[in-house]
Amino acid sequence: MVEGGPDSADEDDTDAALADLRERYARGEITDAEFERRVERLLETESVDDAETFFDGRDAGRRERDRERV
Repeated sequence: MVEGGPDSADEDDTDAALADLRERYARGEITDAEFERRVERLLETESVDDAETFFDGRDAGRRERDRERV
């Protein structure tokens, strides 16, 4: 494995952007629709494995928020 290659920087940028979106969504700064639109745009270049991991985690977070609302 080669660390610090060009793909590494792209992955770091994407991870940081996704983390920022998640935080803004959790704070209620962006709507569901805006969050989805921006995530889709970011994930257009993600691998299938990366996308599955993200969506699995997001579904768990959504279930947790749904439980808190009840």
